Amino acid sequence: MRELRSAWLAQRRSCRGIRLAAVIAVLALIPVFPVAANAAQPGLHAVGTIPLTSGSQLVVDNHARRLLEVGGDLDRPLWITAYDGNDLRKVRSVTYPSYWQQSGGGGKPRVLAIDEAARRLLLVTYPTSESMDNTTLPTLVTINLDSFDVASELPLATVFPPGLRPLGMTIPSQNRILLIGQAVPGLKARVLPSADVPRMTGVFVVEIDRVGGDATWGPVVLRGCQSAITYFTQAEALTTPDSVIVGCGATQAQSVVAPGVQAVAAVERKDTSVQQLYFLPGSYARGDVYADQKAKRLVLVASDPNSPAQSVWVFDGIHKVFVGQIAAGNLNVLGAGLNAENGRMYVDIDGAVLVSGDRGYEIPQATSFGYGPNLGAVVTVPFNSSIVVPIRGPNSTWVYTVFRDTLSDDEFAPGGTTDFTRLDSLTTEEPQFAADAQAFGLRIERIGGVNAALQNVFSFGGDYWGAFGNATGLKDGDRNLYFARIRRTHLSNDESSTEAVAVDRDANTVSDYDTIKKSVSLPDWRYEEAQCGDFGGTPSSPHVHARALDGEAPQGDGDATGACSLEKSLARSSAEFGGVSIPNLISIGSSLSGTELHRDATGKLVGTVFAEARNIRITGGVSIAFVRSEINVGATGKPGGSSATYERIFEGVETDTYSCGGAESCDASKVAEGISSQLGAQVRVELPSADVLKTKGGAHGHAIRDPWQQQEDIVINNQEKTETQVPALRLTFVNDRALASRLIFDFAATKGDATSIRIVPAVVEPPAVPLPPVVVPKIEVPQLERPVVTPPKESIVERVVRTIGHGWKVLVAGEGGMFARSVGLWVLFVAPVFFAARRRVLRRLTQS
Repeated sequence: MRELRSAWLAQRRSCRGIRLAAVIAVLALIPVFPVAANAAQPGLHAVGTIPLTSGSQLVVDNHARRLLEVGGDLDRPLWITAYDGNDLRKVRSVTYPSYWQQSGGGGKPRVLAIDEAARRLLLVTYPTSESMDNTTLPTLVTINLDSFDVASELPLATVFPPGLRPLGMTIPSQNRILLIGQAVPGLKARVLPSADVPRMTGVFVVEIDRVGGDATWGPVVLRGCQSAITYFTQAEALTTPDSVIVGCGATQAQSVVAPGVQAVAAVERKDTSVQQLYFLPGSYARGDVYADQKAKRLVLVASDPNSPAQSVWVFDGIHKVFVGQIAAGNLNVLGAGLNAENGRMYVDIDGAVLVSGDRGYEIPQATSFGYGPNLGAVVTVPFNSSIVVPIRGPNSTWVYTVFRDTLSDDEFAPGGTTDFTRLDSLTTEEPQFAADAQAFGLRIERIGGVNAALQNVFSFGGDYWGAFGNATGLKDGDRNLYFARIRRTHLSNDESSTEAVAVDRDANTVSDYDTIKKSVSLPDWRYEEAQCGDFGGTPSSPHVHARALDGEAPQGDGDATGACSLEKSLARSSAEFGGVSIPNLISIGSSLSGTELHRDATGKLVGTVFAEARNIRITGGVSIAFVRSEINVGATGKPGGSSATYERIFEGVETDTYSCGGAESCDASKVAEGISSQLGAQVRVELPSADVLKTKGGAHGHAIRDPWQQQEDIVINNQEKTETQVPALRLTFVNDRALASRLIFDFAATKGDATSIRIVPAVVEPPAVPLPPVVVPKIEVPQLERPVVTPPKESIVERVVRTIGHGWKVLVAGEGGMFARSVGLWVLFVAPVFFAARRRVLRRLTQS
């Protein structure tokens, strides 16, 4: 029995151990189950590979959810292989022995386009491998995407005679095709059948009828555009309602012939003689261009191994500005791709993929995913949110890996500009208003510094500035100088303040000046600020006046003044400076600016801002006697009470081919054209746009820098977001190559805004009217005489019996457990008597 009990206890302990182990195992598995059940974390996840041939082009057929591989080179004619886009299974392969296509890359990209609505694939081919190699007799072939049969052929020799090579194709409409071509280096370009085009020397665009082949627009030579940006993929053109836009890897600007300045070239559809170059930095020896026709954006991939500052730039075709970039830092950009359905961008860098979006006012920060090594161009698959990326595999082979993109669209949601009209819906019980103003007569910006200039002249992977900077303590990079500057004038219901200075400088210039002073005898900085502020107490310097501290200032005198009064609702300032010159380039006789903010007798908040520059002389034969900008803004907070104007004025403009005298005869646009014609393409002449707004509800009025142009200044010219002044004239001397290297002159810049919130008096409740006192009528209650009840008489015996009966009822049938409590109480009383009697009986038994 003892053995059985021991065995039973052992078995019980064993069962306990098993149960305990099971419990521990279950507890250990609990955290695993939710992870296994939930979807994978957002990102890029490899889902398979696809056996593509190096040098082929992958085309996405969204309608049929297929991937079409287009191949062929000097040794093999055109062939197409179809893959299922979901399981990556090969579906079909067809060879076309009568057609040969450019091999792709190295200046000979495959030129094709897919028309999903008509279920057609369009390709530029050649009848033989020799004609393909020599770029002669190009033919447009149309293939039915359902049957893979050739639907039609269209010779292109009329638009691409020998010496001209097709580089890209876009389908802007159902019946037309836009083609991009370029003169082949080393071959003499023939004259096209057009009186407007004497000879092709660079890049051109032409639109043709896709059935008859007749030119419906163009050919148009892009002036100054020497080469189109294309390497892995064909050159793409962005088409807008008024323009055709192409990326140029090199342009001939002024005396610069090679390697040229990179730019986006835009030509107007209505008047092809109107063309504009929008310069940008970057190296595009292995770059590509992608067009987002939905968002009207052009994505330009700056790629050149071991070149500085490789990145991807985004150009907005509607506003004609660069809105952002995806920078790779010191890593190489190896390729890119664009999903034109949702604007998602993918940039391959050394060992990683950067993901961002191309839409919106600003380009969102890229998200990085490490998948190296040595990636290449990306093909996007919109119908299942995938990308195909070539990754260097074993033995230097390419493994074409398919990644599924599970990132949320919210992460790259496009942003917009500020909606000032919402201010009309705000209300206040007390006066709430604010106005701001900024101005300067002249600003000189040096973008890029010495290192950028040297990099662009002598390409080098290192840092030219490093050794010199370490030895001198000076800094490289941007430099800014302001003349006759009003940093800020502000007036609100609780503040009146202003800051003005004759000459102002940026932090880099301050640092350099202090560093040079340590080894060279230089005076202290000569120009002090005129500052004042009134916040409702005792004004700090209600009136200030500041001149050069020690009299004579370099190249001219400076002066700045300011006045502040919260009681009078007034803030006023002015600044001026004399002559400024850069030898052999430009000189300015004087500059001046002024601001005034106040509330008038009717309570309207009013702002007036002006700036001007005089006696401007530019080497190359340009003189301007006077240029000025002026702003007037106002707001009342009542419907129709806001106002805003911006005006630019020129006087006495002279060039070799243009002149005007007074303000009435000097049309600003013609002035800009005259100066641009005189100075050449490398000097960009601009009349920056002002965003002039007055809200219907009267809450806000402003005249500030156009937000899209301001965004470009932030992206390329490294300007601060707070610098929203609108120059009357801007001259930019461009020396961009791999890095942005520019000298910018802004003349007579102003900015002003005013806001008054609509006043709605608080609802005052009328005083409470006291209610009349409540009078309760007195009610007479009659006194009723209660009848006298005489209990029946009973005997003593009957009274005793009645009392005992009542007690028994309470004991047995009483409420609240009276009986139980009574029994317990009697047991408590009787128990000692019982135990005492029992003890005596037991004692007698033991004694007997």
